[in-house]
Amino acid sequence: MGKLIRAREADIVLSMNVSVRHLMKNDFIDELREIIASCSVPARNLEIEITESIMIDSAEKALDRIRQVKAMGIKVAIDDFGTGYSSLSYLNKFPADMLKIDKSFIDVMNTSESSKQYVATIISIGHILNLKVISEGVETEDQLETLKNVGCDYIQGFIWGRPLPPEEAARLVC
Repeated sequence: MGKLIRAREADIVLSMNVSVRHLMKNDFIDELREIIASCSVPARNLEIEITESIMIDSAEKALDRIRQVKAMGIKVAIDDFGTGYSSLSYLNKFPADMLKIDKSFIDVMNTSESSKQYVATIISIGHILNLKVISEGVETEDQLETLKNVGCDYIQGFIWGRPLPPEEAARLVC
């Protein structure tokens, strides 16, 4: 049985999707510092999500920027894993904390044994690389149970809550 549990309030992480273009902006690190200061959010409760395609464009600059983010104490997640330009050699070099399995794999996970094993393999690869693994788009109890059984660390999805309007989200973090 997996160790998937509901997060305690202290474990809540605010995730922000960041495009390659935004990550490469000269003032990106300053923007993150401003978010931390203005919202009084501890860096350990922040996470940036970037797609694996970042390794294609300006790989060295991207890696340097990601190292700066991690040095601030902010977590880094590889978003939508498996849908883009997946390369195990890139993944092995990437200084991430978390691997996020794309919803498209979760949607079909319980339709066949091979689909379930595919998700289990992604989870295993993440764990081999010392990454926590989160599954996106979890909507049903069946999906939750399967992910527990194959060792997924965390889930994200409507099963535990819907997106919030900006005002409500701001009240949670600021």
